[in-house]
Amino acid sequence: ILSSQKQNPLGKMCDKIVRQSDGKMTVTESIDERICFDMHFDEQSLKNSITPPEMQSLSQLFQQLHLGSFSSSLKILDIKSYFYYKILFPLLCVLAFIAPCPECLGFRRHIPTFMIYLLAIAFLFCFLLLLQATLTLSKSHIVNPLLLILTPWALALYFFSKKYARI
Repeated sequence: ILSSQKQNPLGKMCDKIVRQSDGKMTVTESIDERICFDMHFDEQSLKNSITPPEMQSLSQLFQQLHLGSFSSSLKILDIKSYFYYKILFPLLCVLAFIAPCPECLGFRRHIPTFMIYLLAIAFLFCFLLLLQATLTLSKSHIVNPLLLILTPWALALYFFSKKYARI
């Protein structure tokens, strides 16, 4: 048991474990109480290590992003994945508003307005599923999280910028 509330944490029922030359680990000493002078805890780091990245705020993820900027550990890749996902997700509202605009600006009798909005909602649903899929793939650490999460946004920007260029 380790108490992290004090300046110098107090460990109770501590075991000293030593690796033998053959690779086995054995307990060499058992101590009832020990003060760990060289061990220091940061309360925010402890909370961040317990809380999964999907439950953390953008500011918490941003602080952790700089701590492991040169690391490629699985935890840092998860943090990067959720940071990029959460920072780009509010753009979905902008996309929902701007995407059907080129179709609504031109009046055509053969496409009813209801159908335009129905297709826009279907597109947003599919786009949201695609974003969830990219987040899942980026958590599996197959591809760089930034590249994977930016790909659907780049495709949507390309597709809708062509429509706006025609207007």
